[in-house]
Amino acid sequence: MVHHMLPWLFPARSSTVRPARPDDSQAIQRLIHRARYRHLHSEWRPITDWIGRATALVAEDRHSLVGFLVAPADPPRVAWIRAAAVDLNEKTTFQLMRQLLEACLEQLSGQGVRALCAMPVEPWLTPVLVDLKFGVVEWVITLEKPDLSIPRRGNQTAVVRPAVWEDIRELADLEAAAFEPRWQYSLEALETAWKAADCFTVAEVAGHVTGFQVSLVAGQRAHLARLTVHPSAQRRGIGARLLADALEKYVELGVEQVSLNTQTVNSASLHLYHAFDFRPTGPPLAVWERPVGR
Repeated sequence: MVHHMLPWLFPARSSTVRPARPDDSQAIQRLIHRARYRHLHSEWRPITDWIGRATALVAEDRHSLVGFLVAPADPPRVAWIRAAAVDLNEKTTFQLMRQLLEACLEQLSGQGVRALCAMPVEPWLTPVLVDLKFGVVEWVITLEKPDLSIPRRGNQTAVVRPAVWEDIRELADLEAAAFEPRWQYSLEALETAWKAADCFTVAEVAGHVTGFQVSLVAGQRAHLARLTVHPSAQRRGIGARLLADALEKYVELGVEQVSLNTQTVNSASLHLYHAFDFRPTGPPLAVWERPVGR
């Protein structure tokens, strides 16, 4: 029940929703900075980089930008709400966000997208998702390791080396084999990650790439953004080998703490991370999804 959100259901003046243009970029950045209600879930690229390349919408009220939503279809069959911001009072936020989401769903329906997903951190977005018949499909938990100890080394027959550009297409195929569409890194996402990552390594067994990890470092903290092992090579110590090697590299980079996210249903990942002394930092976050075109 969301009785505490009922003031948002009061009638309010409709705003004009239109596609975002490149010349909106500065206004969008200002809106995100000042907005009382915002949602940010960007991984590898600045939010404004999606303008002109994805479903990006703005809402105007009296010639002022008051709302923004971007939901790129990346991977191609699944779109994620990567950013949303609303700069209106509490009573009009619900209606404006609903306008933006309805327009987004309409655009995505013509692009072959099957589903729109969101993982809100703040509660303001949830009532709108419920109203538009999104449902919770999974839960994601954040884990943290307070030190860089390495309790196991994994499969020592696996050779870990830095990823190179020529690996990327093979890694995209590996992603498609390892994950359902909702969680896959696309070829474009991997290319962007290769350029932005602070630590990107692959594991080879008998000359074949069987897994990879990619991490970001900010000061004394690292975030393990991805650790993927091909299904045919899972439970053979490849993930542990990649993780142990990454921890060694974090030491070289001056890192003291490591975090990561994983699904609560991913028992293999949870077993690995618990073995490396990763522990939850708080309750899991709901992943919401709605089929597109229904």
